[in-house]
Amino acid sequence: MGRTLFLGLDRQFQLLCPSQNIVEALRPHQKIVFASTGSCYGAIDGICTEETNISPLTLYGKTKANAETIVLKSNGVVLRLATLFGVSSRMRLDLLINDLTQSALIHKKIVLFVGVKFACKEVHSLRRFRKDKSEFLMLAALNIADFIPDCVIQLSDTGEDKDKRDYVVSYEKIAKLGFKSNLSLRTGIQELIKILPQIHRCIDLLLEALKVMTQTTDTSVQSPKSPKSPESEKTKRYDRQLRLWGDCGQLALESSHVCLINATSLGTEILKSLVLPGIRAVTIIDNNVVTEEDIGSNFFLLAEDSVGKSRAKMAAQLLSELNDDLKKADHLDESFESLLESNPNFFANFSLVIATNVNNDKSFNRLCQVLWQNNVPLIACNSIGFVGYIRLQIKEQTIIESHPENPFEDLRLDEPFHQLKQYLDSYEKFEDMSRKELSQTPFLVI
Repeated sequence: MGRTLFLGLDRQFQLLCPSQNIVEALRPHQKIVFASTGSCYGAIDGICTEETNISPLTLYGKTKANAETIVLKSNGVVLRLATLFGVSSRMRLDLLINDLTQSALIHKKIVLFVGVKFACKEVHSLRRFRKDKSEFLMLAALNIADFIPDCVIQLSDTGEDKDKRDYVVSYEKIAKLGFKSNLSLRTGIQELIKILPQIHRCIDLLLEALKVMTQTTDTSVQSPKSPKSPESEKTKRYDRQLRLWGDCGQLALESSHVCLINATSLGTEILKSLVLPGIRAVTIIDNNVVTEEDIGSNFFLLAEDSVGKSRAKMAAQLLSELNDDLKKADHLDESFESLLESNPNFFANFSLVIATNVNNDKSFNRLCQVLWQNNVPLIACNSIGFVGYIRLQIKEQTIIESHPENPFEDLRLDEPFHQLKQYLDSYEKFEDMSRKELSQTPFLVI
């Protein structure tokens, strides 16, 4: 509702004053819509509705509740907004799921207080699991740990959560209007796991670039140094590809888990090209055994003793030897058709699925649907001699990555100054120029 500068007045009065002023300034035909908060409920047993008696616990909640009274007296409308966790353009890291996911990624652990109290606006979607206040917190931690295998959950009997809010809000009215949430808790956690490392990496690069830019000597400003200097062993190893897709691209690669369906010669060659640059994990699904034909066409199958053994196991074993940075090389001696029948959500845990030599159209179409619903890209490919094909299924994806070589700003002009514009306009059409005239035209003009 705006900020006041009545620094000598009571804090609560400062927060309420703008609301009161706006209400008093309303014209007869005007109505105010006030954005309030669920924090007005405080700690409530049962399901909260508009008729529930509120008991705010914080100054923020109390001032919002008092402002609601002012607005309702003026015949206004009050909306108690809920805060959603997950990825957004202005993402908050203090929300419950966001905070726990960040802790799991950075510290590899989630610490829960025994008997902790908490507040979460998405409890309604998991109400059937909720028996006490700490059960949702444990449920969220277990879901996060499912996607971060090296994360541990620790229970602590020391300390407490200072946030005493605890309430569940009814969503029956909006559900009757046809509203339905498309994103589940697990999908939101998956998105956070993909985005948070890139955000932290970009922040680190910005801070490092800022530090380089501000370094000066007693006489002059030092020339900027590359954020990657001094070069680490890892930077030296991946120097060529870092020049191609930059630090953010490398970080995305190092946090990816790729699934390969069928360890054919084409499939293992694709995985080789991902393992060498530093992918985090691979999983191979193949229920076939190694044959003489495989040995003649697949470099990743041992010629001596691999015949008759699991093709997925042998390929995973040799691929894992290519790069020490590969954290995990799993294999499943099972067909992807049977996995789709028994556990279709299994494929939702991957960053990318590669399917080679898949001939079952019905199962393949179902796999496409499962991956599309879970926003997992799919590459389908096959090769027969010198003939092959590749097909890509992915939702719209926008990537802007300039990865400049120095921390200075881009000097390209999108709004040229007047004199430059005049100079550019002085040139005739390029198609009417001779080869000699065109070769003498400054590149900036072209």
